[in-house]
Amino acid sequence: MPSAYLQGDDKALYGAPSATDQQIAVASTLIDGNLNRREGLIWAPDGNGNPCYMVAPKPTITLTATQAVTAGQNVNVTVTGAFNAIQQGFVCILDRATSNLTEACIVNQVTVNQAGNGATIQLKNVQFNHLNGCLLEFGLTIYEEKQMPQGRPLTNMSKHPVVNVLSGQGRYGYARRGTSSVNINVYNLLATVTMFGGPPIWEIFDQSMVGVDPQTGQLWLPAGILMAYYTEVRVNYIAGYTYDSLPPEIKQACANVINAMNYMPLNGAIKSLRAGDTAIERAATSYFDDDTLRLIAPYRASNYA
Repeated sequence: MPSAYLQGDDKALYGAPSATDQQIAVASTLIDGNLNRREGLIWAPDGNGNPCYMVAPKPTITLTATQAVTAGQNVNVTVTGAFNAIQQGFVCILDRATSNLTEACIVNQVTVNQAGNGATIQLKNVQFNHLNGCLLEFGLTIYEEKQMPQGRPLTNMSKHPVVNVLSGQGRYGYARRGTSSVNINVYNLLATVTMFGGPPIWEIFDQSMVGVDPQTGQLWLPAGILMAYYTEVRVNYIAGYTYDSLPPEIKQACANVINAMNYMPLNGAIKSLRAGDTAIERAATSYFDDDTLRLIAPYRASNYA
């Protein structure tokens, strides 16, 4: 569902008492676009109240379980749908429509049935029991693939505040050009492993071992199976707020955009408008004035991350 950054009594509090649901949805979507945050700023909890998924995006893939799902470790679930697009390490949201059963699960592996009309997905950990026919939805978390700096286990996520790291994968690669004094042969642990079968594929690491600075989005990542830092990582995480904890600057910006849309119904397509003795002149083709841009600037995705 679209982001909604103005609800209930807050509409009057922030100066847009007559704002409609449609106007709120449009203004909130414009804010998401300006912040470069496709997933929006609001997250929803799992059945235990922990950050589980982002509210704004629509699922990119939806699978249907053809059996009941039992809580446990390494749980196999037969599914139908676009399972060929699912890979190890993906995060699915189970039973999003049932709030007390909602949870995020990591995919361990995918096995296509011989008949080709279904697949078995192994989930790393399932907290709740789910009925036959429950949905497994993908694409509802924030996903980033990052190149790690040389010799350091630190990287920055582009969205913040980071409130939950759901899953992570890492892999090794060749040393970057210029990082070794030897031009052709690199004599290190990775080179030795490469000689005997090639570097490891993507491996899932324990997300509970990740150190997080919530406000900056900086992550400290554990070493891999070779006790060396990864060259590249993939991270699924949740970053943002509940509506109740949403910063007042975002709510005020939403009200400002709604009021701008009411005052400038022609969407900024013209610079000036005159009707009799009444004239309106618009200096910019945007609903975001300088004050509104300053309000939302601290929440913009970081390009350098």
